[in-house]
Amino acid sequence: MSSVFILLLIIGIIAGFVMHRSDFCVASMLRDIFMFNRFDTVFSLFFLLLMSAALYLLLFFTGLIDISHPWAGMVGGRQFIGGIIFGAGMVLAGGCVIGTLYKIGSGNVSSFFAFIGILCGSFVYAVIYPEISNIAGRLDITSSFVSLYSLIHIPMFYFFIFYLVAFAMLFFFLKNKNKLFLKSHVYGFLQPFYASVILSFCLAGIFLITKMPLGITSTYTKFSAFFAHLISSDYYESFSYFSNTVLNYHNSFADSDISGKLGYHFDGIYLIQLPVIIGILAGSFFSALNLKEFSVNFHIPLKQFFIAVAGGFLMGFSSRLAGGCNVWYLFGQLPLLDLGAYLFLGGLLPGVWMGSKFLEKLIVG
Repeated sequence: MSSVFILLLIIGIIAGFVMHRSDFCVASMLRDIFMFNRFDTVFSLFFLLLMSAALYLLLFFTGLIDISHPWAGMVGGRQFIGGIIFGAGMVLAGGCVIGTLYKIGSGNVSSFFAFIGILCGSFVYAVIYPEISNIAGRLDITSSFVSLYSLIHIPMFYFFIFYLVAFAMLFFFLKNKNKLFLKSHVYGFLQPFYASVILSFCLAGIFLITKMPLGITSTYTKFSAFFAHLISSDYYESFSYFSNTVLNYHNSFADSDISGKLGYHFDGIYLIQLPVIIGILAGSFFSALNLKEFSVNFHIPLKQFFIAVAGGFLMGFSSRLAGGCNVWYLFGQLPLLDLGAYLFLGGLLPGVWMGSKFLEKLIVG
């Protein structure tokens, strides 16, 4: 199992380094569309999704991964509503649940406060879980994974070809328009196109090792559970949400059964998520240090502090409501044509729009 931890740590370091060098931030990509009518950066997200989808299917064809989704949960309105709240939250926070990590690694104090907000949002959801789970349950469509692969009777190989052709067409279209690469004179800047390709291989590597798509926010919830336990063990035990088993499957790479609960104890969730989190922080830190850009400045406007914490809170709460964040649904489930991912995306975009408009009013006044 130590080999799994080390390999995931290495992938995390690579991902953190690449994201910092390219400023690969999903929140800013989507926010810029609504706030500045800017589309040039979002193309790298399309490249990432197309390449990831192709790599996932390639691993599936070779028998290295299974996409039957033993780790998938409820699908329904909770993804759509959660997507709306999450979209607004990541705009206010200035980064998503993974964007905040690489920005913290470079010394960004605002992102650190957004991270605190994520933990608070996760904890509040745990507090009101019995009540909100009953409401969310009424919005569920199905309790099992639903993929368009199973609904559309087309061989998966044709999807694989489609992803590669779409990637190539987008590549040559942007190249002919001289929009494939961003104009930048910043030393050490990595073009987002290159970053998207590298990150797609990182995602595929994580899928290969863990036998499931990348997830982050369950570990954030475990962090919040740890702080609740520090306050009082009896207080911690009073929350049934932390006793929920959310992971239970056999990992053929490690040849071991992996299970995990949302409580603070070290288990399978920490094993497959914590090294990636640590790696992203370390990779970003190394990159910032190498460029002599690492800087910690606590003198931020009070308004910015509250906006960051509020945005993080919304992300933490909504990721628990939806059963995942943008990393889980966009980078993991969307390339697998998961119905829940489409519902999340359907809520995420209007949420980003609302968050962008609200942020614009806060800035302009």
